[in-house]
Amino acid sequence: MAKSKLRLLLEYVEESPGGISLQELARDLGLSISQAENMLEYWVRKGHLQAVSPAPDCAGCASGSKCSLLIDFPSTYQVTEKAKLHIPEKRLPCQ
Repeated sequence: MAKSKLRLLLEYVEESPGGISLQELARDLGLSISQAENMLEYWVRKGHLQAVSPAPDCAGCASGSKCSLLIDFPSTYQVTEKAKLHIPEKRLPCQ
């Protein structure tokens, strides 16, 4: 049975170290931005993915969330800690 696009999107994010942006995900999976956004929102509601705010290295800046540079950095999506517990380890067939 073929996997749904929804499942493929989740697996793609799971395999992206450090997360992936909405734009990258849409481009890589051949989806429109709105399709990818709706699918991501589904997995966020289910607790499998989370949106991560941009520029975590700027946390110590006095400007904080009012920084005009943050507009240029899109959020990324990554697997939640809860969901990581349910991702099976990939093992080689000989193991």
